[in-house]
Order: sequence, then C-alpha cells, then structure tokens
Amino acid sequence: MFIGESLQSGSNPLSEPIEPVSAIGLALMGIYVLAMFLALKWERMGSFLGMASLGGFFVILFLGLLPGNVSGGFSSKGVLKPLFLAFWLPILLYLLCWGLERRGRERTKAVL
Repeated sequence: MFIGESLQSGSNPLSEPIEPVSAIGLALMGIYVLAMFLALKWERMGSFLGMASLGGFFVILFLGLLPGNVSGGFSSKGVLKPLFLAFWLPILLYLLCWGLERRGRERTKAVL
C-alpha cells in the first residue's frame, strides 16, 4: 500500500506529517495486535490489554477525531461500524476460554 501510494501521488508520503490523533489510533491498534498474540499464551492478560487498547480506539471513534470520520458517535461511521465491532470478537472468545478453563480447574479441585 505504501509503495502504491508513493508511486501514484508522485510525492514522498513520509514528508507529510501524520496527525497526532492518527498516530495515537495506529499505536492503539498496534497494541491490540500485540495483545492478541499475548492472549495466545495468557488469555486474561491479553484480553484485558486488548480491551483497554480497543476501548481507547473506540473513544477516538466516538469523538469523531480520526480523519475521514465525519460524524463519530453511535453511527455507522463511528462506533457502530461493523468492521470495527468485529475486533471485539477475539477478546470475547479469549475471555470465554479463560473463564471456562478457570471453571474446569475449580471443578477438578473440588473432585480431588
């Protein structure tokens, strides 16, 4: 994508400054990706870190601070965008996995 944009526009995209809110949004989504990798080993820690970073991103979406996000709020261009809502699914599944594992361990302790 970077190569195609630089060839099409004829200018250097790195020379244009990135908006601070966009940089924060990119950092939050990067933390979300790292949290999902962390959740492969430690479900609870990865899920909570993912919830925090995705929650911060959704606050930015709700306030309508991202470029191109005109309306914000509870609209299809804001928090209720189906693509962004799909990012919550892995978090919910990891929390479910963690809860079921904990419940299974408690049952095993009770039997012994």
